[in-house]
Amino acid sequence: MKEYKDEYDDKIREEEENMVWVERYRPKSLDEMVLDANYKETFTSWIEKEQIPNVLLVGKPGSGKTTLAKIIVDQIIKSPSDLLFLNGSAKRGIDIVRDQIEDFLRTSSFSSSIKIVFIDEFDYMTLDAQAALRSIIEQYTLYGRFLLTANFESKIIDALISRLQVFRFKTLPKEYILDYCKKILASEKVEYNEKNLVKLINAHHPDVRKIVGILQSRSTTGTLKMEEEDFESKENLIRSYLNDIIVAVRESNNTVIVNSVNNLQKILLSETGLDFSLLYEKIGFDLTLPLPVRIFASQYYDKHLNCASPVMNFMSLIAKIILFLTDEAKLRNAK
Repeated sequence: MKEYKDEYDDKIREEEENMVWVERYRPKSLDEMVLDANYKETFTSWIEKEQIPNVLLVGKPGSGKTTLAKIIVDQIIKSPSDLLFLNGSAKRGIDIVRDQIEDFLRTSSFSSSIKIVFIDEFDYMTLDAQAALRSIIEQYTLYGRFLLTANFESKIIDALISRLQVFRFKTLPKEYILDYCKKILASEKVEYNEKNLVKLINAHHPDVRKIVGILQSRSTTGTLKMEEEDFESKENLIRSYLNDIIVAVRESNNTVIVNSVNNLQKILLSETGLDFSLLYEKIGFDLTLPLPVRIFASQYYDKHLNCASPVMNFMSLIAKIILFLTDEAKLRNAK
């Protein structure tokens, strides 16, 4: 028995050593999180009663939605059979509702007080899937609950919002993120320059996942060695190239247009962690950009939620902007 326990402990230690820092240092309790006092009281009550309503947690990436959802699930669910986890960005169609969710809810809970359908990034699910959930939520209220997280409340239909208790999360303070990162680096015995750490947080706030991911990738030698590119968010760099393209088209500078488009493609094809939703939002609300460009960004953001390739969808936006501004310049010159 002792040999088995030693082997099990060694396996757990090995898994923890190989775990990415974002997961290893994810808060495990409500006390470790930065929460509104009223929210914390409500969530604590749920955990004590081992019951939750149908819930929607909304906020920007890195605001703690998924972490909170996992804490709630870990405290309430006693058996894996009572939990169905789905990622809305990967499993998003109406078939998922019919085949997986409804099938999961047809039987009562196994050893927990309720069964929970936990859908992360729910705002990526199609409108048909969202509509189908309305009756499912009402049909299985006796022992089934939905715990949903989303970045954008506006992408969720009103008929579903009315059936959920909505909790809106603010972005985490930079001071908290700085302290959090310091604790991680201290635990990992990594030497670092605090000025560089602050600079990194300023560049990528409030995306804690991205910040911690960069820290881990730059700490393999036991010393935090930052690259200049780490201090410039890819989203801001892309917007900079977009500005270059707009100016170049208006000045008929084909060399700058070609170079900027090529640089954009390199970033888009090499960077897997791009937040396209944030990118479209920033372009759409950038009052320094021409109004048609902002309108196009809004249109392609809607397409992004249903497209097969986010990269190609964004490049289609760039092509549309170039064609529109080129035609605009031709009309202006013809007068």
